[in-house]
Amino acid sequence: MKLETVQCLAEGEPLRLLQAEVDADDGNQTTAAARLGLSPSLVNATLRGAIAVGPRVLSALGLEARRVIIAKPKGK
Repeated sequence: MKLETVQCLAEGEPLRLLQAEVDADDGNQTTAAARLGLSPSLVNATLRGAIAVGPRVLSALGLEARRVIIAKPKGK
């Protein structure tokens, strides 16, 4: 069995990263969306919480969703 080391993010981290991308463009969602290759409406809806962070947004942020199974600590 081949094991792979991955970096796991906290639940709200992708949304925080998207907001940081917008903040890097002086809060301009349209400019950030263009730079990330996303539609402004997708960025806006994601930041408002109207839709979940999906695969297009994750990909634009250099992320991907994976199913992770972890070992329980011994004795639990």
